[in-house]
Amino acid sequence: MARKKKAKLKTSKVEARVSDRLAYGVEIAARKAGMSMSGYLGRALEEKLAREGLDRKDAATMRSPLDDLWSPEEWERLVRLAAHAPELLSEEDQTLLGLIMRSPVFFTNGEAQDVDDMPLRGGFVRGENVGVCWGSLLQVARGETPAPDWNAEIDAHHAHVATGSPAPGWSSPDDF
Repeated sequence: MARKKKAKLKTSKVEARVSDRLAYGVEIAARKAGMSMSGYLGRALEEKLAREGLDRKDAATMRSPLDDLWSPEEWERLVRLAAHAPELLSEEDQTLLGLIMRSPVFFTNGEAQDVDDMPLRGGFVRGENVGVCWGSLLQVARGETPAPDWNAEIDAHHAHVATGSPAPGWSSPDDF
């Protein structure tokens, strides 16, 4: 009889510097629990998030604040964090948000937004356009390049999708 394979969750590598004493304590605790150090630390972090209220499920909705913030798409995490907890935005996040807010192409109503209005809660962000331009938005926010014509970048993307050919810098149509 064939065994079902468990779906693998995507994981991220996190590095932290801790004292030798703490690292040894984690190693011993993980052994005692019959777990790897990574598994032990992951569980400890999940428990800490729950205590902080970030991963505690609401009884009525069965959702946690972390569920409301998480998305596999980096741009969507930024938009969600800006809508739910703007005080937690990093400096780079604030720069990215400002670029998005000042660009009408990123909004369903086609108008630039005042950052103080936070229309993000209402779902006015045109996510597809932000996703298409995300790499360029990051480069502009980091000061690596001047802001391009966002409409031209989006149009070029759609032209490449329509023809099934990869856009410049993409290796295959699957990349878009």
